[in-house]
Amino acid sequence: AGAKAIIAFSSQEMRESFLSKNLRRFTDKTITDPARLRRHLEKIRKQGVSFCEEEIDIGVNAIGIPIFSHKNKPEAAIVVVGPSTRVKCNIKSPIVAELRKTASMIAVQLFHQKPNDRNSILGPVSS
Repeated sequence: AGAKAIIAFSSQEMRESFLSKNLRRFTDKTITDPARLRRHLEKIRKQGVSFCEEEIDIGVNAIGIPIFSHKNKPEAAIVVVGPSTRVKCNIKSPIVAELRKTASMIAVQLFHQKPNDRNSILGPVSS
């Protein structure tokens, strides 16, 4: 989820370079088709959050939010990983709201930004 969050917000050139490689399958849910993954990355860009539903390990989900630098580049991501019975990959999950808040706070500390500079596209951040 973290890597997908970073890749989704990276340059078009970087995304295409990534998509041109042979993608390794970890489970039957791993997205390895470049066209499907391209659509998935676009959805991540629209929602501002990445979900990994049992794509690496069966029974394990992850939610990731990118952390943007002062140059509006995705430099890192914050991720919650856990059992699929507890970590629900849903935009309305309370985990998503907390990750958005935390990503914004980390960006403020690392890149001396005001809260919500870039992360505002990822949703509201409450103090």
